[in-house]
Amino acid sequence: VANGTGQTKESEAASPVAPARNAAPLAKVPPVPAHKPAAPSPHAQAKTSELERLLASTGIDINRMLKSLHTTNAGEGGPYIALGSPRAQEIENQERLKDLKKLAKMLPLGAPLAHYVVTSGFGPRIDPINHLPSFHPGIDLAAPYKSPVYSTGPGRVAFTGWKEGYGRTVEINHGHGIVTLYAHLHRILVARGERVHTHEEIGQLGSTGRSTGPHVHYEIDVKGTPLNPAKFIAAGKSVKNVVQISDK
Repeated sequence: VANGTGQTKESEAASPVAPARNAAPLAKVPPVPAHKPAAPSPHAQAKTSELERLLASTGIDINRMLKSLHTTNAGEGGPYIALGSPRAQEIENQERLKDLKKLAKMLPLGAPLAHYVVTSGFGPRIDPINHLPSFHPGIDLAAPYKSPVYSTGPGRVAFTGWKEGYGRTVEINHGHGIVTLYAHLHRILVARGERVHTHEEIGQLGSTGRSTGPHVHYEIDVKGTPLNPAKFIAAGKSVKNVVQISDK
């Protein structure tokens, strides 16, 4: 059947549709790259390593204490993440740093006095009373009489009272086998069983017991073994530059 142009309907229907003039070419969609997990942050790794180094410098067994922070649960599950993958390393580093920060808050890393002079260090010395060779299981810190004496970490008061050779004494149990001792006190301001925070006043400096003058004899025992308190104090000063320590 002819139309007004002389073409049949069949030929009109069969004619190809011409593309529109000046039509934009179809854009090529780039292939989606495979997801590549980011490598662990070097800064985060450095912070973890530095904090671990500082805490280990006190002489405590870091790995043993970190294990004691966790309890075993009966239920298990979660997503699969290949061991050794960047994601696994990142998660492991984050968890390690979190545990180290928690441990730093628990340890006695403070100083028992705001201002002091070390008059006798830890280890072998000549006894100040009988002048014979001896072992000093702590450090002696001198300050003005009745200066405030502070707890060096959070814990529970395990002992208050008189100890032979130590005079008026306070002992604080910080958990995990760590006990601090503050001796030769003029006055005790806490009671046995009392919970104390870091840098909480527990007594006043004195010269009771076997002493030649006003000072605090300060000890740190870990599972019955005395460690050098000066190393804890030094580590505590540096730890503050890595993380903010506060148990309140």
